[in-house]
Amino acid sequence: MLVTEGAAIRVIDMKIKTGLSTLILTGMGLSFINCAISNPVSTQEKRVPYKRLPLHEYHEFGKWGQSGNSRFGLAQTLEQYGGLYYPVYLIFDNSPVKPSASLFEDQQILAVGRITYFNQSLLSHFYRALFGESFESYFQVEDLIENNEELKLYYIYTGSSSEPNRKDTGAIKNELKLQIPKKNYRRILFFENGQEVARLKIAEGEWSTEKHVPDKAPMK
Repeated sequence: MLVTEGAAIRVIDMKIKTGLSTLILTGMGLSFINCAISNPVSTQEKRVPYKRLPLHEYHEFGKWGQSGNSRFGLAQTLEQYGGLYYPVYLIFDNSPVKPSASLFEDQQILAVGRITYFNQSLLSHFYRALFGESFESYFQVEDLIENNEELKLYYIYTGSSSEPNRKDTGAIKNELKLQIPKKNYRRILFFENGQEVARLKIAEGEWSTEKHVPDKAPMK
């Protein structure tokens, strides 16, 4: 919509798919106001609140790596959580090895596990310590959206899941773990770097799956 007032022309409500910009022309001045917009959400969809759990929230060891480099799961009970992680008990350390059973009364845990390879040379260790790089930073949540009984997790993964031919290579069972409100979904879809890499058919009793995902699914 164009509104003319003397020498000034104002362009109002100019919407574009990649964002929202309001362009204002006032006499001799020209200014842009940009507002970044994440993935558009339709009227039938809504974003789900979540709490990201730190990598070392509990002393545990992921149960994956036998038949694939990745695991996807939804734990709605403490028993299901035990199907995803081994507890690790340490002497003189009373830190928790698993969530409390009461957490699952109104919460559930959505998990993505990856075997991440990294350079463990002294120089690389120094770099990570100097710049504060952590393995958690290899995962970044883009969006968590539900549509009726379907849940979609969008995330970015920048680590390496293919073992390089190097003697100084180490490996860690890396993960993205989200605590979300408890709700019964029919299925859950996982999107890595814009591509669907796994789905869980919760309504059919499938709450966990281990599979091989190509190294760092390419960005679309």
